[in-house]
Amino acid sequence: MQSTSEKQQAFLEVYPVMFDRVYRYVVRRTPQVEEAKDLVADIMIRAFERLPQFDAEKGSYEQWIIGMAKFALIDYWRRGERCVLIEGDVTQEENIMNRIDDELSFEHRIASLPDEHKILLRLRYVDDMSLLTIAEMTHTNPSTLRSFFSRTHKRLRTIIDEQTYE
Repeated sequence: MQSTSEKQQAFLEVYPVMFDRVYRYVVRRTPQVEEAKDLVADIMIRAFERLPQFDAEKGSYEQWIIGMAKFALIDYWRRGERCVLIEGDVTQEENIMNRIDDELSFEHRIASLPDEHKILLRLRYVDDMSLLTIAEMTHTNPSTLRSFFSRTHKRLRTIIDEQTYE
């Protein structure tokens, strides 16, 4: 088992790579780049402060820190701590579309959905989380989530059909 100072040294060695990975993870799930930067800074500080709790036998730094990022994003969306867009700012959809390459089609199709729906869809289909895991993280009944995804699938089918015929 590593001592706290060994954990700190290992953390500092992987920090630049981890910061970049956490940033890419968070920026795709927040409406504004500045909010993403703030969240990532908080996540990395929290990770450093909690290093004594890290157990390498349970997983890698990346898994541990991305797990923190997931919970930080859930808290962020639950509390509604989003900045207000000022006239002339890029809209959330444009901002996300400009930053995502491999998820372009997915993002385009969900662009008209409310923010809370987008985050749930990303957790389910981009992050490949189970309904039970999402339910636990969001303190939502799994049956409620099943109904939400069923209704959202129908809405997305309509959106896709409309885009196909445009």
